[in-house]
Amino acid sequence: MALNCRFFTAYRIARDLRFSLAQIAPRRFYSLLPSAYHLDDVWRTRLDTPLMQQLRAEEFYVELRKRFEITKDASPLDVEIFANKASRNEEAKHLVEILEFFRTSNVTSVFREGMHHAFVRLFLELGNLDELLKILANKPKYGLFLDHFAASLLMDKFLQLKRPQDAVRIAIDQMLQEDFQSPVTRDLALHCCISFLTSGSPDWNLLASLVEPVVVPDTGEEIIVYVRNIKNPFFDDHFDTADPKHLFGKTLYMAGRAHNDLLGRSCQLIGLGLYEKWDKSAKLLQMCLEKGQEGTLLKESLEIFMDILKNTEKTPEGFPVKPSPFETQPIIPVVGGITPPAPVDLNALLRKAEEIGRSMSANKSLVDGSLPQLAEKQVKETIERNWQHDAEKQSALYASWTSSRETEVDRLMRKFQIEERLKELQTQRNALTAEEEVLFFFERKNEWEKLLTPTARQNMLDAEAADGSSYDYRIEDPQYAVQQIPEPSTYRFVRWWKRDQAAYDAKQKELDYHR
Repeated sequence: MALNCRFFTAYRIARDLRFSLAQIAPRRFYSLLPSAYHLDDVWRTRLDTPLMQQLRAEEFYVELRKRFEITKDASPLDVEIFANKASRNEEAKHLVEILEFFRTSNVTSVFREGMHHAFVRLFLELGNLDELLKILANKPKYGLFLDHFAASLLMDKFLQLKRPQDAVRIAIDQMLQEDFQSPVTRDLALHCCISFLTSGSPDWNLLASLVEPVVVPDTGEEIIVYVRNIKNPFFDDHFDTADPKHLFGKTLYMAGRAHNDLLGRSCQLIGLGLYEKWDKSAKLLQMCLEKGQEGTLLKESLEIFMDILKNTEKTPEGFPVKPSPFETQPIIPVVGGITPPAPVDLNALLRKAEEIGRSMSANKSLVDGSLPQLAEKQVKETIERNWQHDAEKQSALYASWTSSRETEVDRLMRKFQIEERLKELQTQRNALTAEEEVLFFFERKNEWEKLLTPTARQNMLDAEAADGSSYDYRIEDPQYAVQQIPEPSTYRFVRWWKRDQAAYDAKQKELDYHR
């Protein structure tokens, strides 16, 4: 019995110790990025400041929510502080609520860079990736944007979880912001797109929008629905694009444009095919043919492009371009009565692509190779070449955010203290002024009356006569006699018994009796 008790006691101690160690230093798995790139230890140093150590997240949330509800406004610094302090699932839910409040406030355009990054890292550490994807997709409601470092972390995490479709969502988000300046983020986006494209027959419904549309029941009556955002009737071919295949193709095309090599041209060709930009794809094929160099284009990419042409629905001649079922606006709007141009003859383009392919095979411009292997090799080389620089830059950025936050808090505290001291001094000054006016009222009354204009003076006299405050009995009532105060006489000593008449009379009788 004692042995069993000791065994269970040791088991509980080991279990609690394992749980505590997991909370302090959680075990992480990585796909392509090295463990040092994630900077987990550097990120935790933000909590070592006195501000973060003394702050209570729940109490701070209550005060922040109360301020939003009462004044409809709050400081962006407060939202950033709460985003950095939050560490649990309940606090993450509160942070989503606060972010929604913040996006409807008057200071929504004034945001701090650390706020977005802290939000993403919190959900990444808690594992709430599905909710994070929904928040990222709903920009009008939450307005959450990714930086290069956070986007790289998310794509690497989704690749490790064998979820290439969600990694593609992050790449599409970067494409919509037209932000492929970071080589690591750009090549990770290429690798994610190619992994999703070559993992069998891609299901484009997996990339459909996560924002649930507002469904209005059809009752046969005219219903006026309140909408926060009015859609621009002009189709901009970027933010208005809703077809997942078009978004994927444009992402692959924009990420591939940064590489003027075999991988870049191959990705551009596939991307333009999925994006259904047939004129640009035809120009790209002609350019590859005229280049005439060995290793200009992958044979696999040309085959994928021709499969896309074969599977694209052909538009009969004389009919307008059919819009995508995912898009509510026509691809080429009719403006000013001008009819849209005739659709591209895809059969002719397919024959032209086959002819260019044969010509490029003859001059060895078209080479064999595996597109996924080429993309994986490219991203590994890019990470190996740039990860240390990116990590050092991000570490300095973390320190800059912490220093900026502390400096701003100190500045606001000094400003608050000065304002409170000025209010206190103003209160004391008002009290002294009121007391001075009471003490020196009669001395200054004539001076104040002299400063009045004739009209104001007459108004004052009329008001005094109306309320009786200026009634003088010596003038208004001749029968009234003012009692005069007698002048004081010279003091002389009087015995005590002479001060009272009764005592005086008794004393006189006593003196007369003895006589």
